[in-house]
Amino acid sequence: TKLVAACRTPEWAAIVGLARYAGLRVPSELVGLQWSDLAPRASGGRRQMFLRVTSEKTKHHGGHHVERLVPVCSELLSILERCRAAVEPGETRIVPSVSNGTANLRTEFQRLIARAGLEAWEKPFQNCRSSCECDWLEQFPGRIAAIAKWMGHSAAIAMKHYAQVLPHHADGAAADAHEWVEK
Repeated sequence: TKLVAACRTPEWAAIVGLARYAGLRVPSELVGLQWSDLAPRASGGRRQMFLRVTSEKTKHHGGHHVERLVPVCSELLSILERCRAAVEPGETRIVPSVSNGTANLRTEFQRLIARAGLEAWEKPFQNCRSSCECDWLEQFPGRIAAIAKWMGHSAAIAMKHYAQVLPHHADGAAADAHEWVEK
């Protein structure tokens, strides 16, 4: 939230939001992203916004690895709406500044972290992606297959590289153990 607030342009807020709230690979999955890729679909009996993401990294695997649908949360939808209102009329790309794939986003992202008053961390875009997956794992326990599909990798990759043990997990486990011992 602090990073998005520190963004100087709606396009940069979209870059951060797409990495953090949709788990997109930056910059590769931003390059071809079009406004037409954002669309409502029926999900669980209600309308939900989804983003169609094409992955250059995984397309050599074929099949479901080429394209995936990623759910769009309300925070990301708000960011994308502000971005869309700011683009030039007729612009079809969500993030036009990265459309040629040569933009140096890491340097600006490091500046953004400092502007937000946060401590810099390694692999900032990768960590945003990882945080997104961890949030989904917390929000949708037992749905690792769906989450892995949204992220564009297998459940085995999710468990090996993305799932994290967070401090509050230990707190919850310790409380549960204490309650069990007391009985």
